[in-house]
Amino acid sequence: MRQSGPITCRKCNSLVPAGDQFCPTCGKQITALDRSIGAALGPEAALSAGRPEAIRKAVRWMIILGVLFIVFGTFFGMKNVSDARVAKSALALYEDDMVFPVEVNGKSMTVGELRRRIDFELYSMFVVNYLLAIAMFGLSFWARRSPFPAMITALCLYLAVNVLNAIAEPASLAQGWLIKILFVAAMIGGLKAALAARAQERLDAPPASPAA
Repeated sequence: MRQSGPITCRKCNSLVPAGDQFCPTCGKQITALDRSIGAALGPEAALSAGRPEAIRKAVRWMIILGVLFIVFGTFFGMKNVSDARVAKSALALYEDDMVFPVEVNGKSMTVGELRRRIDFELYSMFVVNYLLAIAMFGLSFWARRSPFPAMITALCLYLAVNVLNAIAEPASLAQGWLIKILFVAAMIGGLKAALAARAQERLDAPPASPAA
């Protein structure tokens, strides 16, 4: 089968240019089966294999963070469901227009307002974390085609989430510090690799022909 574009070596996962009979990294002979599989996977798989490991690592961390947002969002969301049931049971004796006898965060609220606030905080835990997970999954797919802007967006989004959490709850700064360090380090490494790849592409690009 004729190879119309680069494929991924099935032995070492390196990029094999079109027309090459052997993998330039490990020396494996490229067979007709390899070319058929490469054609079936399409150019995106070869493009991903040809990128530096730091970029692929950054993409994996976006996916990991998306999964963590789903896990923690579900866990704390279900915990909020349990707490909300207890709180609403305690409020069942009061009418909506009554002022709740205890101030909430230094503010007087009616029972109806308090019920609505409980509902908002209950659903927001699910919605915010699931939206963040969707954003990270989307950015991980975008990063396979345009790694630099996708990683910049993912890093800024993650830092913004942590700043907002720290403002709302300062104790959150000390939570999950290992994940924070690993994710930020992976993004920085990926950004450096993406910049280096951009610079190399410019060097490898053929010079523009002079205008006639």
